[in-house]
Amino acid sequence: MRRLFEPFAILLLATTIVIAMHRDENAPFRRAAFISERSGYSEIYVSDISGENIQQVTHFRNGAQNFPEWSGDGRFISFLSYTDSEFEVHWIDVFGRRVDKVADNIYRRPAWSGTSLILADVTDGSTTLLKRIENGSTSTIASGPDVTFNVHGDWILYRAGKSLYLYHIPTRHTTLLYENMTHFREWDLYEDQVAYITNHQIYVNDGAAILPGPTPVENINWSPDGQWLYFEDRSGDRSSVARVRPDGSELQTLTDFRYCDYIREFSPDGQYLLYMKTRCGEYIMDAQTINLETGEDTYHFTFDSTIQRIPRWTNDGRLTYEVIHSAAGAIDIILYDLESREKTVFAKNPAAQSRLVISPNLKVKPWNSTLLLVTGLLLSTYDMIRMMVSRYSGWRRN
Repeated sequence: MRRLFEPFAILLLATTIVIAMHRDENAPFRRAAFISERSGYSEIYVSDISGENIQQVTHFRNGAQNFPEWSGDGRFISFLSYTDSEFEVHWIDVFGRRVDKVADNIYRRPAWSGTSLILADVTDGSTTLLKRIENGSTSTIASGPDVTFNVHGDWILYRAGKSLYLYHIPTRHTTLLYENMTHFREWDLYEDQVAYITNHQIYVNDGAAILPGPTPVENINWSPDGQWLYFEDRSGDRSSVARVRPDGSELQTLTDFRYCDYIREFSPDGQYLLYMKTRCGEYIMDAQTINLETGEDTYHFTFDSTIQRIPRWTNDGRLTYEVIHSAAGAIDIILYDLESREKTVFAKNPAAQSRLVISPNLKVKPWNSTLLLVTGLLLSTYDMIRMMVSRYSGWRRN
């Protein structure tokens, strides 16, 4: 037995040393989370971004789970659970596999700011509490009627009643920006800069209107670098994507007025803007991207009635959307690579699947190779002690 054990221990030790020498502990990796009904219920699953090594992480067996989102460090996944005619917010500790309810009676999706979960919790029919949850502790940021909010980095822009406030998460400092927002239609936040639309004009903070004249504009969006404001120009019965500098200079129309173009979102790397080009009133639409540096407009694919959800970006720079693949209404998750133009089905399964989200870059947890290394060292040490005891016993007998 010892003759078999000794080579095995030596081989295990050598293998683990090689693994440790070639392991990059800072190498990034990602995980995927999605909703599937493969168990017969709507549940949250996690997997590799290839769709392999799938693990079920919720076991509600009732209601509907929706809108999973990763925290900034990839440790938690928040999601909405619809049970008993109300929405609850839960989060999953991915490492501990623990699911906790953090709020109920929610009327809009929460958002992550790094490792802080920001949500609006309706306490009764008229009051909403804007809350921050981190490391198991909850603090109230504000309260008021019909609180809505935007999150960008360490900043929260929120509206309570007719007033608009700016909140800085690290310092917990609140600034009142505007007291009467009766005519405010939309607003967006870049760090502590606020752009908003009112009376067919765009304003930044307390400055003057930045467009040459009143224009029917909608869907204002800061660019990821804060250098541009993108919006939809809805002059006439059609719309185009346009942009302007925050000081009102370099007004540019990026798409023509032949169709109705609607802004979706920017890519995670800040290089592309995804927008939908529709036939103005028809369901069929094209998914297109604009290269923010070159202004190049690229067509990708056409949607039809089998597509269930408008595409959105994943954290690794691909597009994801869902399609019906059977007469029974089963839904596939599709991943689309912009460079190769390839479409792949993610974690294909006969059951309906949806809402794929990919985590931020995470660091490799070297537990497997460390465990092997420690095991190899212990086995080798044990074998050497046995060998020394055996030789000592033989010497004593002689």
